[in-house]
Amino acid sequence: MVTQFHGEKGESLTLLTALKKKKLDKPHFKDILKRICKGLSHVHDRHILHNDLKSNNVLLEKQKELHWNPVIIDFRKARFITDPKPLMSLTASSQKSYKRRYLHNAPEIVAGSGRQSVSSDVFSLRKIVLDILDLLPTAKLLNEQFWTILTNARRSMNSSLCCKSN
Repeated sequence: MVTQFHGEKGESLTLLTALKKKKLDKPHFKDILKRICKGLSHVHDRHILHNDLKSNNVLLEKQKELHWNPVIIDFRKARFITDPKPLMSLTASSQKSYKRRYLHNAPEIVAGSGRQSVSSDVFSLRKIVLDILDLLPTAKLLNEQFWTILTNARRSMNSSLCCKSN
């Protein structure tokens, strides 16, 4: 298998590292977010669920002096939308431990009350968005509003998917 290297001068930069080291400023992160959304939409348009979207699974590839292209990586847990993994079955204590370790996973997946879906990938995207918003002083106030909007979008997506299958 041959894969393309995404990085600069032999080193790759994950979104997680960029966030921790505060390597980029607000306009860069806004553009990166838009591009991650487009990338995830592209994946979903091909009827694939990523199932492990997190800031450590997004590489930043420098294309121009002030332009970074996010590349979604690590598709080991990916599944076709029509073939999600079976429901999880964890004890309450295992669920707590799992939630602490995998903050990016949708609660219904951990609780075993829902299967992997476009909605669960969007929940994972939410974690990336909130991580970025936490870095931006003016955006901290918008965090709660954004969470509400994203939650409503997930509910709407779930209900429209339920209606389509009937």
